[in-house]
Amino acid sequence: AKRNALSAAADGAVSGVKIVAASMSNMLAFVCIIKLIDAILDWFGQRAGLSGVSFTTICSYLLYPLAYVMGSDPQDCGKLAALIGVKLFATPIVGYTELGKIIKNRHVWEAYVSKGNTSAWHWSGDDVILDNVNVTLVNGFMSVSRFI
Repeated sequence: AKRNALSAAADGAVSGVKIVAASMSNMLAFVCIIKLIDAILDWFGQRAGLSGVSFTTICSYLLYPLAYVMGSDPQDCGKLAALIGVKLFATPIVGYTELGKIIKNRHVWEAYVSKGNTSAWHWSGDDVILDNVNVTLVNGFMSVSRFI
């Protein structure tokens, strides 16, 4: 039985901290498990003569048809499939964080090109290099589709 509003608020704050801490530790555990799986897959891939084998790479191949059916541009299907895999097998927050980085990269690239730097950038694997400002957009960006 709570005797006053201050006691009830304090008990609620303590309960909230417990929930947030449990959620954060759960997310950290999922990220660590994915990093462990990436390291194991990379190790096996190197033994087989393949470089860059990771959880997201496997997801990008397995979920490519789903990304295509969802209406993504064919050049973006691998990247979208990797995001879907991270969202499905890890936590949605991790997937949406990666999506946020890709969206931000798109805005940075559009601002760069709008200043007249139309040919001063190039792809390097999955990354985009903006030559005039020496900036690397890690994981690049996806094309913008205006279709519904």
